Amino acid sequence: MRHEPAPDLAATIERARAGDQAAIRTLIELYQGRVGRFVLAMLGDDSEWEDVAQATFVKMMLGIERLQAGDIFESWLFRIARNASLDHLRRRRWRRLFTSWEPHHGEVAAPVREIEDRRLVQVERVLRKLPVDQRELILLMRENDWSYGDLARITGVTATAVKSRLFRARSRLRALMNGDES
Repeated sequence: MRHEPAPDLAATIERARAGDQAAIRTLIELYQGRVGRFVLAMLGDDSEWEDVAQATFVKMMLGIERLQAGDIFESWLFRIARNASLDHLRRRRWRRLFTSWEPHHGEVAAPVREIEDRRLVQVERVLRKLPVDQRELILLMRENDWSYGDLARITGVTATAVKSRLFRARSRLRALMNGDES
């Protein structure tokens, strides 16, 4: 099932595709919170999540004129965010391999997010234990009730693979939430 944007949103997307800078700013304002939360959840407590979210919107601005149809805007935008997040995770992994540990590195305190709901804290912690391909599907589903086809377009795999990964992700998430670490 394809999600049709609201009429005013559809018009804003069309104006942005035509190069209207005010429409592009409007789209950024409308989606910055959702994209930011998605990127932050994908990267964990990475202090560079804002840079990755910003890079997502830069790529959106550069590519929106080539977007084939406005009704796929949202899945297209989240695919950009997903790819930017995965690229960052790959670069971060390489940097860790080639960055030496210094004694002062242990003194840097990780940022603490104050979240009152214990269940939410547990979900966020458990999400980080999922493999990236499973975690991204759970996070995308948390943002929107995407169809398997939409998720397939965003992740670049088949709808069958999405169903399988989502089933495994939900099963693993349920097991981890119930304290089954196996």
